[in-house]
Amino acid sequence: MNTLTKKISVFGIGGAGCNAINYLASTNKSNWELVALNTDQKSLNRNKAQNKIHLGTNLFGTGGNPDTGTKAAEQSVDEIRTALKSVDTLIIICSPSGGTGGGVAPYIAKIANEAGAKVFAIALMPFLHEGQLRANQAKDALTSLRYFAATKVIENESINKAGAEFTTAFKLINQKVKAEIEYIIKLAGKNT
Repeated sequence: MNTLTKKISVFGIGGAGCNAINYLASTNKSNWELVALNTDQKSLNRNKAQNKIHLGTNLFGTGGNPDTGTKAAEQSVDEIRTALKSVDTLIIICSPSGGTGGGVAPYIAKIANEAGAKVFAIALMPFLHEGQLRANQAKDALTSLRYFAATKVIENESINKAGAEFTTAFKLINQKVKAEIEYIIKLAGKNT
């Protein structure tokens, strides 16, 4: 099976992942299916993804709690499984420091892995100003994520240290995410 006939899905999970999906939706000329998944309905409504999944029953997010994120994913497992149907390669974008990214990304990676998909993740690590709690949450979630997905880490702070304004930094991060996705797809195509 060549890469042109494979189903490639890119899941943006939580605020950071959905931000990256918006960028990809405006620049993507490929056949990747873009899916935005979030616990925050208002944020999800503004997303440009082809497909959107509201996770859980709470409309306003997880309050930064990864356990709440995991529970929301469990409540939406049928929608998640439907979105994963016939996916050959799944690429997850998330910030593992958040409640949705940290709680949902490992859960979805596990489901996709069990379904036989090649699972990759791009983890956007928190800026220093986000604090130690978020850094610790990111480390814990990253450990779980790496168990089910080949994971590339992007250190947001390294881009911030380059002296970029925040809007410029986010654009640079999204450009880096897109480049990583293109590399992953190229790599996945060689290993079929």
